[in-house]
Amino acid sequence: MIDAKTLTIPNIIPLIILGLFFMSVVSMMPSLSMLAVHLITGFIGFLIALLLYVIGPMGGGDVKLFGAIALWTTPMGLLTLSLYVSLAGFGFALVILIVAMGRQKLGSAKQASLKEAYKSAAKIRIPYGIPIVAGTLLYAFNIF
Repeated sequence: MIDAKTLTIPNIIPLIILGLFFMSVVSMMPSLSMLAVHLITGFIGFLIALLLYVIGPMGGGDVKLFGAIALWTTPMGLLTLSLYVSLAGFGFALVILIVAMGRQKLGSAKQASLKEAYKSAAKIRIPYGIPIVAGTLLYAFNIF
């Protein structure tokens, strides 16, 4: 995935997800109330991700991606999706942290403490698009 290498998600990806959503709206012809529920849920998902962008863990592409995916859910589905994405993000961040700490040369003459290793690893930017996709797949296939 592009996000892992460059920490960017091309705009075309959320646009494709949006396009597919509106194509499904045209083909399924849901009631206006159901369409409104999805649009409001997508907007709430976007706002949740925007808050995380302001705080710092998410980038702009992650916000657009999560907002576009949230369109496909209902309010209760958004809670479940958010939980899955959070769990995937926690697991992914934990793996990145362990790998980064493992790269520290703890046995050398400049032996680093665990606290120093953690500080070094905490500076690493996490490509959050990967946990968003993983959490979405868990949600879509109802794995848990």
